[in-house]
Amino acid sequence: MLGAARLWAPATRPPAIARLLGAGRAAVLAETLVPSTTSGPARRVGLAPATVSHHLTVLRDAGLVTAERRGHEVLCRQTPPAAALYSGGI
Repeated sequence: MLGAARLWAPATRPPAIARLLGAGRAAVLAETLVPSTTSGPARRVGLAPATVSHHLTVLRDAGLVTAERRGHEVLCRQTPPAAALYSGGI
């Protein structure tokens, strides 16, 4: 049966950061490695801008993201603790 091996292959475990934060929030956090507005990560991870905005607010409140206003835009970027989470340093 073609493709049967794939059906029964063991599932891979998501990275620890995704298990900790949830897949959506972890994806948004990963997108803040390069400072960006809400719309950039929303497009790249396939979430609604309002959802990304909510995730960024939670991440900012947790100290994992900073927000900096530049003209009409607000750019979000990872903080050093967030980078340490991704590198396994925490």
